[in-house]
Amino acid sequence: MGNHEYLMLEYHRTGDPALLPLLRHLGIDATLDSYGVGGPRYLQDLLFLPKEHRRLLHSLLPYWETDDYIFVHAGLEPGVSLKNNELSVLCESRNFHLDHYDHGKIVVFGHTPFDLPYVTPTRIGIDTGAVYGNLLTAVELPARVFHHA
Repeated sequence: MGNHEYLMLEYHRTGDPALLPLLRHLGIDATLDSYGVGGPRYLQDLLFLPKEHRRLLHSLLPYWETDDYIFVHAGLEPGVSLKNNELSVLCESRNFHLDHYDHGKIVVFGHTPFDLPYVTPTRIGIDTGAVYGNLLTAVELPARVFHHA
């Protein structure tokens, strides 16, 4: 789950109007238009989404963990167990690369763009700014082979 999905689900869950400017900044109006509806009122029940899309949205995980890796959209809180991290941190934090806390596994993250993949012994940042017209990056593990499109 990324920040866009997180904020849309938060608005759906809470109806907090303070989230609407954030959603608009992230392009929710274009998303609504793509489904043939206009206006944030449709976010309150999400019925504009086909059932399969709603099911997918509600099934998104905030992170994925394997024996060697933690995959997360944005970052983790230092010194906090994985299961106790705030969803907002997992989906929205920036500058995770500046925190040098060792989470016990290599953390693969995005959300903070770099010109090239960010690689240290404990972190791999794969956001290379595709949203800004740069390349989209994926990493093949454990070889650490980067693919760009």
